Amino acid sequence: MKTRTLIIIGITLAIVISITYVSLTYNQEIKLATGMMTSDEKPQPSKLSDPICFVVDKATSGETGSAVAMGACLTLKQFEEMGCTKPMLEHILRYSNLLDEEVDGPVYLEWAGLPKDVTQENFDKCFDSILEKRPMLNSKLQDESKTCPNGQDYNQVLFKCVISCEDDFVYNGYTDSCTTVFELKYHGYCDEVFTYNPSSHTCYSDDGSLQTPLKDPPRTAPPEPELNPETRSIVTVQDRPANRTIVPITITEKTTNAQTLDTVVQWNFSLLGIEMATLNDYWGNLADQYITTELVDQEGNDVVDYSRVPDGQILYKLSLQYYPAICDDGQKIKGEGGYPEPIPIKNGTTDVFLKSGSMGLYPDSEGKYFFDFVSGFETDVEYHPNVIVISEETKKCQLEIKRGDFTDVYYTHAVFGFDD
Repeated sequence: MKTRTLIIIGITLAIVISITYVSLTYNQEIKLATGMMTSDEKPQPSKLSDPICFVVDKATSGETGSAVAMGACLTLKQFEEMGCTKPMLEHILRYSNLLDEEVDGPVYLEWAGLPKDVTQENFDKCFDSILEKRPMLNSKLQDESKTCPNGQDYNQVLFKCVISCEDDFVYNGYTDSCTTVFELKYHGYCDEVFTYNPSSHTCYSDDGSLQTPLKDPPRTAPPEPELNPETRSIVTVQDRPANRTIVPITITEKTTNAQTLDTVVQWNFSLLGIEMATLNDYWGNLADQYITTELVDQEGNDVVDYSRVPDGQILYKLSLQYYPAICDDGQKIKGEGGYPEPIPIKNGTTDVFLKSGSMGLYPDSEGKYFFDFVSGFETDVEYHPNVIVISEETKKCQLEIKRGDFTDVYYTHAVFGFDD
């Protein structure tokens, strides 16, 4: 906890008795008593300099009189890094003494609205940041060496070495540690007899007394975002084997954020038109060296938990599921897939790739290849670099009858070829 310099606001909070008149009179008396303004004074526009410099404290420097060295200067860019935009600084310069070269008395801020497109929250954050730095700026702490120990960086705003913070963490000047931006955000906190007013960023009591927020509120980090498992289908078009026209196709069901799952379901969505009548014409079986069947993580490691698989063997039901649907343009389609089979996976697995590929496609009479694919998941198509994509379209279609958790499916039609 640290005490800040008193902020006297231009328009004091309204009190129950004689609200308008008493509030205005009370505010003017305070300002006149502290020498902030004369009875007919109006703030005049001030020009913002770059950098803005502050006088080194007289007691620290040992100097007396008006000839005092200018020691601490901050550029507008440095102020911007503190959350202070140019309109904010111009507003503070005009209606406050916070940016004066030297502040001998209380720091005040006249309430005169806000700059255009500046929120109260952002303005308060800027004002507080400067207010907290002001005692340090009016000292010789800026003369500290810029050579810092390992694991520390020189902070141009604080004029000292601070610990290095990585990733999304920032330096917390209150605790000299790294924290999140959320935890660093200042809300204001008052003593028990005072009430916090966020619009003026002051504490006030029933008798009209004012107080600068003395303490930070309890800082609670935001909850970790809930990462829900998400599955996508991926159709991978591979290169043709040497001296062959057949093109191997692999279908992958990729599930991310799977660490909360005990099992993943293999839906076995398949290309349309794979039937005996079109065998060796539209499609064909692959040689063993081109067949892919695996359930792995992002590193290619097997993720099946065989301790929960009876006899260590996964048995698939030979059952074909149909997914009739109507697309927005009126086209009717019928997706195909196998029996949805739950497969136990190892604990802590984050990404699961269920790959299946035992067949390939033959070209038509023009040397072009095509496929139609329907999946309950959004679908991506990946092509080997040698493949020339002629056309590809994916659209969402509504199932005629809900199947499991699916009310919609995704229909993909692709045409491709090779540059022979």
